[in-house]
Order: sequence, then structure tokens, then C-alpha cells
Amino acid sequence: MKNHFNHWRNHIQKLFEQDCKIPEENEGNDKDSQPQIPKEKMQNFLIYLREMGIQFFKTRVRVDQLRNSQSHLNWNKVQSLIKKGANGLSKGDPIIISQDHVIADGAHRVWALKMIDKNADIAVWEIQIEIGNLITQMKQFLNHDENTLNKDE
Repeated sequence: MKNHFNHWRNHIQKLFEQDCKIPEENEGNDKDSQPQIPKEKMQNFLIYLREMGIQFFKTRVRVDQLRNSQSHLNWNKVQSLIKKGANGLSKGDPIIISQDHVIADGAHRVWALKMIDKNADIAVWEIQIEIGNLITQMKQFLNHDENTLNKDE
């Protein structure tokens, strides 16, 4: 079983490297430096974007149309997400992408779904700015949110 998983991981890693079209301004980002918007803060993040004058909409996009912004993925996490199946991944909470379909948050779910069905679609919040600016806005929101919490304590 472990050899089967290693075979798949190596195969998907090669596909990932071929697909990994990381914009220069975001080159080398990984999950440690890539901001993550927690599910419970998504509504506040959308309000923040609206207040900043940034447009967005919720839609569905085929996973083969999405590009990566992270240079590394946790393949154990991808494998555990595969257990949710295509339906669970496709119909789950929307991921966050830029206007040019670069993934800002949700890459592991996209890759798990790609392993199951590369033609599947996934729910997304498409933010109408380029990826570098989107990541900056995500970081600013999280910093603002953290500073607001610290003031309340």
C-alpha cells in the first residue's frame, strides 16, 4: 500500500511541477508564508475586501483551469483529502483564487480533486485582483483582525 501511495505521490509531484506556474512576485511561497483565511473569518474577509473597493464573486471553476501559488504541498494532506471523494471536495467551502485563476488558499483541496478527476469543478471565491496583491490583502486582513482581537483583550 505504501509503495502504491509513493508511486502516486511521485506521479502527482511531477504533474504539480509541470503545472506550477508561480508568478514572480509570489515565487517560493509555501504554506508557512502563504496566508490562510480560516473558515470562520471568511465572511469578515469578504466585508474587508468590499470596504477596500475590491470586487469578488462566487462561482465554480474546473480544477484543470487553476494554477498554483505555493511552491510546495503537503502530500500527506492531499492523500487525506482524497478520502473525502470528488463530491465532498467539489461541494465543500469555496477556495480563494485571483482574477487570473491562481490559487491563494485551497491548493491541497484542488490537488486532491485533480488526483480524483482532473475535469471536476470546485467552488471558488474569485477575487478581482492579481495574485500578489491578493496575498498582500489576505495578510493585511489577518494582521488587522489579530490587532483588533488584541485591543479587545
